[in-house]
Amino acid sequence: MIELWKKFLEQSKNFFDSSTFDIWIEPMGILSYEEDTIKLSTPNDFFRDWINENYLTTIEGIFSSLLEKPVKVIVSTEKSNIKEPGEKKLHPSLISRYTFENFITGPSNEFAHAASNAVVNNLGNQYNPLLIYSNVGLGKTHLIMAIGHAVYQKYEGINILYCPSQKFVNDFISAIRFQRMNEFRERFKNVDILLLDDVQFIAGKEANQEEFFTIFNNLYEKKKQIVITSDKYPKLIQNIDDRLRNRFEWGLVVDIQPPEYETRVAIIKSKTAYHNVTLPDEIIHFIATNINKNIREMEGALTKLLAYSSLTKKKLNLNLTKEILADHLPKENHVITVESIQKATCDCFQLKISDIKSQKKLKKISIARHIAIYLSRKYTELSLNEIGNKFGGKDHSTVIHSINKVSKKIEEDESFKKQVEYIENLLKKY
Repeated sequence: MIELWKKFLEQSKNFFDSSTFDIWIEPMGILSYEEDTIKLSTPNDFFRDWINENYLTTIEGIFSSLLEKPVKVIVSTEKSNIKEPGEKKLHPSLISRYTFENFITGPSNEFAHAASNAVVNNLGNQYNPLLIYSNVGLGKTHLIMAIGHAVYQKYEGINILYCPSQKFVNDFISAIRFQRMNEFRERFKNVDILLLDDVQFIAGKEANQEEFFTIFNNLYEKKKQIVITSDKYPKLIQNIDDRLRNRFEWGLVVDIQPPEYETRVAIIKSKTAYHNVTLPDEIIHFIATNINKNIREMEGALTKLLAYSSLTKKKLNLNLTKEILADHLPKENHVITVESIQKATCDCFQLKISDIKSQKKLKKISIARHIAIYLSRKYTELSLNEIGNKFGGKDHSTVIHSINKVSKKIEEDESFKKQVEYIENLLKKY
């Protein structure tokens, strides 16, 4: 079947233009060939439906020509397990493209990349647990899965468990409901490396945290490797048990920052090379310059651009690119207001805006209020009295106190500084 698939791909290039081939034909795989029926795999339902509606007749014609007899092609969303001889072994439960080879490194992520490689070579020892944190779309899931693939290739018979924490929560609830807790716990009992993605989803769920605390301790005592990702530095994750927070920092905590311009360009060129497509430098520069905070969004914009070109048969230029990607581009003249600062701060601290406008003295509310006032001074042109009025009528001396308190703590406390920076990043969304 591998040879038949290779011949099909080669022949398809004579029937489909390069963009259509790269986007819709090459990503498929062959599942089976029995009698007069060929079954192909596609990544998802949308992909399958598009193939069926637009390319199925041509595909059947190519196979019929190669086999010199009429054949029927069935398009499915099943995954193909057929590998070419000598192809690297990939873990079946992990996304195949999320490997170290496909991870573009730069100053923003090279420490996290190096730490991930170090874990592969020294499981369960110096960097245990490894916690990788960043804002969404910067490569945490890519790296944690790359660790899984590399471990799977390096160690024979190793038990790897990748578990998004949202799935951990859902499976835990299901286990309680249907009285299958023994079965749930058995999954983690003999794990050699646990990859827990987006740990922040267990925040505020006490029973889940208690269960994960036990799992963590059991694996750690056996010197089994634990790798965790989060969208925040451990100290900034709200509603997490202090015992868990402490354990997250036992090993190594590394972050991924938004990629620099050069790294963004390298990522775009890597993606276009993968699809065997060449984009003009001005388009690459435009995408790298204007979609600069989120790799996932940048990749999504690139996929949209290539798909548009393939489906409409239009040649891409800068003006057309701007039109196609209008929804992905930052809003012009984005103004940060006290109201948007209050909303971002309260979202971070899980408070109501009325809390930071009140006279409440609870520590959590006071810290949030101080930060919001500090950012209001930094990002708006309002006077001290005007800022004070936005916070329930605070006088100018109270505003000055908040600004000075935050400024000093930023210099002294790295975790507090990261918390303020996190809120500043949120402001781009409001």
